[in-house]
Amino acid sequence: CNASLAAPEDPLDDPCVEDSITRYLNKPEVRAALGVAPQAPAKWEACSTEVNNNYECGDSLVSVVEVYARLVRDRGLRVLVFSGDVDGVVPTLASRRWMREMQGVTLNETWKPWRTEDGQLAGYTERFLPAAGKGEAVFATVRNAGHMVPRYQPQRAWELATRFLAGDLPGRDPVREDVGSEEVVVLL
Repeated sequence: CNASLAAPEDPLDDPCVEDSITRYLNKPEVRAALGVAPQAPAKWEACSTEVNNNYECGDSLVSVVEVYARLVRDRGLRVLVFSGDVDGVVPTLASRRWMREMQGVTLNETWKPWRTEDGQLAGYTERFLPAAGKGEAVFATVRNAGHMVPRYQPQRAWELATRFLAGDLPGRDPVREDVGSEEVVVLL
């Protein structure tokens, strides 16, 4: 963080927001609760040159599409995948494409608008169902959000997650017995 930058009025635009996260994650009681190993570095850092210089991305290039398909198709879980519509890291179109690759899970409802409680257009949803059994995957966009949706659109992120958990997203009936009742929220 560049300490010479003045803190903006909107804390979400604060380039130093990681400072409070760093302080929190370095508290002894938080480290203990997280099970941080004694041999771990004494101080957690958001950006570590040592980690960056030794990072090997081989496993990050492995597709996990089948993992999501199994969660929905075989375990009967409800999965929410969401992307900010101005995310330059994981573009909306890329998320839509990989979701269509899930074997045994097919697109059931496409591009339904969802709105916030005050009626503003918040994004769009698509719904995927397994060929047989319970479960569903919902893909949602969040309007005007970047890669870290809760940081850019906290109210919309909150409404999306709580409405998904309540079974109250557009283009679908409230949670039905044939859909399943366990939830997994995936942040993208």
